Amino acid sequence: MRLEAKLEFNMKTALIIAGGEISSGLGIDKATVRGKKGQLIIPASSIKGKLRDECQRILLGLNPSIFVCMAPRAEEMCPQPFIDEEENSVRCCPICEIFGSPWAPCQLYFSDLIVTNEDLNESRNIKIGVSIDRHSRTAKEKSLYYLGTSPQGVEYTFANSSLVGGGLTIRGEVKDAKQAALLYVGIQSLLNIGGSKSVGLGWLDEKKIEKFSLDGKPFQPSESELKEWKDG
Repeated sequence: MRLEAKLEFNMKTALIIAGGEISSGLGIDKATVRGKKGQLIIPASSIKGKLRDECQRILLGLNPSIFVCMAPRAEEMCPQPFIDEEENSVRCCPICEIFGSPWAPCQLYFSDLIVTNEDLNESRNIKIGVSIDRHSRTAKEKSLYYLGTSPQGVEYTFANSSLVGGGLTIRGEVKDAKQAALLYVGIQSLLNIGGSKSVGLGWLDEKKIEKFSLDGKPFQPSESELKEWKDG
């Protein structure tokens, strides 16, 4: 079944997704990733990874007896736990069926989200912090750090570029409506994205599902589809 989804993320706080260019002159330890033109982005890989974690959390909440593999450890991910040499069969856990694994390709394609306010691309924000020793609950020596985040204290939105993936955030194939329902609920449940959430970064104010369709028709999950997961 063909799935297409278009999303928008409105940020409540500054954001950091490590991987950006670090300026040695400013002494920044981590900087949020940017696109080729210097624009603030949420990479497709971050969206996919966060959504995978959220769908797994929801699935195990619906049915704790369902087995899911030990992502992100490649050697413990599907299809290894399910290889049956006698029957010569290979299958994947429900999460890897949707999102793939190092050994099983994902049938969904994710696109970057790009900040809609281009003026913010020139802005730089530095957040200063210090690492805390978990045992003594005091600051560690020589543990001051600097994070290069997106702007703080302003409202801004990440959305799809119309030139990338036809303006879609997610597109591809799912096996059935049950998988689509889990994806939809996973998107609705997202609260944050990126790193350093414990120091107030990456929290979402709102996520908009501008489009979510299955085989070209608008789709919203029903209780029956979620009950299928619950019943196993």
